[in-house]
Amino acid sequence: MATEVGSDLVEVALERAARLGAEQAEAYYAESVSDSVDFENNRLAGIDSSSGRGIGIRVIAGARVGFSSTSILERVEDAVEAALATARLTEVEKRPFSLPAEGSVEADISDREVEAISVAELVEMGRKTVDRLRALADGLLAGAGAGRATTTVRIGNSAGLRSSCRRSSWSFFALAQRVQGTSVLWCYDGGASMHRDLDVDGAIESAAEKVRLSLKEGRLQTGPRPVVFTPAALGALLASLHSAVAAPAVYRKTSPLTGRLGERVLSPLVSIADDNRPEAGRAGSAFDEEGVPAFALPLLEAGILKNFLADLRFAARLDLVPGRGRRAGYASAPFPGASNWLMKEGATPLEQLLAQAEGGLLVDSLLGMHGSNLANGDFSANVGLGFAIGAGGEIQFRVKDAAIAGNFYQLLGDGLLGLSSERRRGYSGTELLPWALCADVPVT
Repeated sequence: MATEVGSDLVEVALERAARLGAEQAEAYYAESVSDSVDFENNRLAGIDSSSGRGIGIRVIAGARVGFSSTSILERVEDAVEAALATARLTEVEKRPFSLPAEGSVEADISDREVEAISVAELVEMGRKTVDRLRALADGLLAGAGAGRATTTVRIGNSAGLRSSCRRSSWSFFALAQRVQGTSVLWCYDGGASMHRDLDVDGAIESAAEKVRLSLKEGRLQTGPRPVVFTPAALGALLASLHSAVAAPAVYRKTSPLTGRLGERVLSPLVSIADDNRPEAGRAGSAFDEEGVPAFALPLLEAGILKNFLADLRFAARLDLVPGRGRRAGYASAPFPGASNWLMKEGATPLEQLLAQAEGGLLVDSLLGMHGSNLANGDFSANVGLGFAIGAGGEIQFRVKDAAIAGNFYQLLGDGLLGLSSERRRGYSGTELLPWALCADVPVT
């Protein structure tokens, strides 16, 4: 539950805002503790322990919105005054919004097993990773990272909402890298979760298997080929959709999906929900970061666009469903953002999906996606880790120096041949995705 300090600070902030004439006010208090370890180049590189707390205040006065924050808890009233001063400099909201009055909740969704993970255990996970990976090949450098954190937040507003949530999470990854001449190898696996359900040994073995499969290298002839994207690679491609369904892009008409609610925009095989409930993944909570109770929001159903991601402000501007307010900590004003993305599985077993891609490429990671045009879905990226697919779906060798290009909406539209019946969580713990087989992807 939220600490008494947090509760008191929220009340102080709201009372001060009311006295100074704010029509609406919101206070968001957060405190966190974390420990992490990092291994690089076969050795322990660092151990970090940190903690922090602070409060952010948002006010609405004269239909203008202002925000301020402070980590100096004795200056909460000063932060309220700063928020009101900021409001006087902002534009009047053409579609005013109201802070939620319903849905107050006191929740503790933390996992005591996660909180009990010691720094010594985190270090041991890293040492085990290095010991198991470095011996796989000459010149191989092993790395690992592991960490855990506990966060408590409290939201209060002038409409009467009072909510708090305590949550925990942890993460682990294993990494192997090798540079030999022009050959640069990166093999990665891991995950993140709110619960003590990560398979550390499985992640290490998965990274090791990628190394073993990569010891034989070759090249593919350029041209269009079938490509199977692993959940990790598919998650990278979905960055285009993340950008397009965000309400600010829709509002500014920079999204290719503006005005297309109710239309089919991807293959009928594609159904995706943004689910911010605790059971849906690591980004889950009892409520979003404006206090709206958590729920599953369908984004695509059988390829048809159903919703955009909106916080309270953009929901009012665009007449959308709110509930996707996010923050980058207490010092951040709310903004529309994604939580856990759950993509419906397909009907084809992975083994069969790979067999259908004979002569093609299995892509596990993409490099340089940041240089792609997320606004219209065009992409061009180097294949960080990819494998040639032989007869019956057999992995033949690691493909060197390959790149792929195309358009996201064509790739997962007419170009999508099938999705696997198996799904896997992404490394961030916020995505649950299948493998995807796409036709005629340009490979160079």
